[in-house]
Amino acid sequence: MSARPGWRVRTGVFAATAALLSAATLLGASPASAAPAAIRLTSSSCPGVIQQGQVSGCVTELQNLLNAHGAGLAVDGSFGAKTLYAVREYQSSVAIAVDGEVGPQTKAKL
Repeated sequence: MSARPGWRVRTGVFAATAALLSAATLLGASPASAAPAAIRLTSSSCPGVIQQGQVSGCVTELQNLLNAHGAGLAVDGSFGAKTLYAVREYQSSVAIAVDGEVGPQTKAKL
């Protein structure tokens, strides 16, 4: 009785996958770090204006709120280019000044 034709392919794929996982472990690959814990935008812990370049729980909350409005951001607590774009899109959609900064007016709308 001979082995089925796909058996060798599946075995090869399994071996290759195992080798990649072993290499990642040896090279010190680690899971992505978690986003800072979300802090309400109205909290005294958040600055009056949240802007690009900031990394904090305030940004985590901002990203969560933008996602609730359909932004589709990765929530990492870092206000980068994608978060800036999402802020500007949101500001435009609610007819407030489009400046990419999350100040009192944007916070109130969110």
